[in-house]
Order: sequence, then C-alpha cells, then structure tokens
Amino acid sequence: MAAHDQTSLEGRVALVTGSGSSEGIGFATARIMGTRGASVAIASTTDRIHERVEELAAAGIEAIGLVADLVDPEQAERLAREAEERLGPLDALVNNAGMTQVGEEVQAADFLEGEPGAWRRDIDLNLAVTANVIRAAAPGMVSRRQGRIVNVSSVTGPLVSFPGSAGYSAAKAAVDGLTRALAVELGPVGITVNSVAPGFIATASSESAELEAARHTPLGTPVRVVINGRTDGIELAVEDEGPGIPDDLKLVLFDSFRQGPGSNGGGVGIGLSLVKRFAELHGGSASAHDRPGGGARFVVSLPGRVTQRDALTADQSSLRAV
Repeated sequence: MAAHDQTSLEGRVALVTGSGSSEGIGFATARIMGTRGASVAIASTTDRIHERVEELAAAGIEAIGLVADLVDPEQAERLAREAEERLGPLDALVNNAGMTQVGEEVQAADFLEGEPGAWRRDIDLNLAVTANVIRAAAPGMVSRRQGRIVNVSSVTGPLVSFPGSAGYSAAKAAVDGLTRALAVELGPVGITVNSVAPGFIATASSESAELEAARHTPLGTPVRVVINGRTDGIELAVEDEGPGIPDDLKLVLFDSFRQGPGSNGGGVGIGLSLVKRFAELHGGSASAHDRPGGGARFVVSLPGRVTQRDALTADQSSLRAV
C-alpha cells in the first residue's frame, strides 16, 4: 500500500487572515497551503485581497478573497460564514492578521508617554482579531470534532521586547496565553491549537530599523562555539562571525544585554537573546560584546559540568551538561 503523503492538503479548506500583502506571511502561507491542495479563503481589510486571489488562481489554486475589519466581531462572524458557504467546512484557520492596517499610521511611544487609545488599538489589532476569528470559526470545527488552528504570535512579547512596543508585546504574549488555554479546551474534541513566533521577517511592513537589525541577527550566519570547563560550571563563548552591531542600533534594540552602567557590551540579536533567556531559566547568565574587527562574542555561563571541552563549530556536535 502506498504511503500517505502527510504534507498533502488535498480536499481541505483553510482560512488565512492578514493576507493582503504580496510580500507578507499570510499570503505566503496561503500559497503554500494552496500548492499542497487546499482550497483557501484569504482575507484582508482592503480590496487588494482580490489581486492576491488572481495570483493564486494563476498558480492553479482554488481561492476566494474576503474583505473584513476583524476588530469587529460581527465582521469576523461574516468572514467565517462566507468562507464556509463558498468553499465548504473549514479544516484549518491561520490567524495572521495583526500589527498594522493599510492606511493607518502607528506611532511608537513609551508606555507612560503613549495615549490610552493607542494601547487599546494595539490590543485590538494583535489580540482581539485573533480571538474574534477563533470564536467565529471554531464552533464548526467543534461540531465536526476536527480542526487545526494556528495563531501567528511573535518573539516580541513572549520572549523579548523593545522600547515603544508595550502594547504589541502585551498582545502577542496574550496570544500565546490564549493559544495554550484553547489547546486545553479544544484538544479533547479533536482540534489542535498552536502558535508560531516569528522573529524579524522581511515583509512590506518592515521598517528600515527592523530590516537593519535583522541583517545583524546571526541566524544562519557562521558562529563558533568555544566550551570552557570551570569549577563552578561551564562557559560557552559563541562568536558571531557576522558584520557586528551598528552603534545606532545598540541602544534601541539590544540595551538589555548590557553589563550595567558604563559598560560597552552590546547584544547580538534576537537569536542569541533567546539563548540568554534559556541560560537564565537554567540558573545561568549571558552577556554580549562586540568583537574587534566585526562580529560579536556572546558568553553563556551554565551550572553543571561539561562532557566535551573542545572548540567546535555549531554544526558539528551538541553540548551535554550533567
């Protein structure tokens, strides 16, 4: 008997919100699902969604485009209802809508300086829209006792944050909390609820500072891990061989890595900020410094003793502390 293709979505129906941009995560997700056989309903707040439908149709994908402001629960209800009326019962929901809406200017401000209305808007755009669409789409899944819900969260909020992003951070952290709660509630009836947490992604809504920061985040760039045994534990020195950290970005993005007043240590990006968080959760610590001539040095100290004390490249071997 032929093996079942677990990547096939033939015969499935998916709703993907936040798909209006040709360069965005939502549209890319819808395109992938469509190429694997799913019929997709894509949504945005403007009529440009119909241009995305034409692009999908040209690729042989069955797709419909729907316009809705998902901050409004009634429009979210209409969205789910129309998707099912035109394509059939929903098997999957991807909640990608959030962050910004076309034509709306977002002003970043520190929490105490920002207007209460701006805080509320961040919560609406990045948390309420997710809850509204789930509330609209999940009852049908429950009645059929099957479904897949994926919420697009972020590393900003659940893991890291930046000045001026309190509202966005709080909302995205809450999306992860909502995801966990619904996974517990809906799991027994055959519905999985998960979230994905992107870091810097180059999309049409990316600001220049974000793109520059992403360029200096050492995900996929060469790194060297040096392991040193110590009497009180182990020390990892991760040396990023990338282009280093621009001075004008340190204060904005990486100040949390500094050693204290007067320190010259800067952080080395989102990827290694997660390592810092890992170290702290395991009773250790982490710090970062520029390397002379470019790149950065990120030092992680963990309790325990190391079973390997060699210098090794990141793709050669793993480290086990006992």
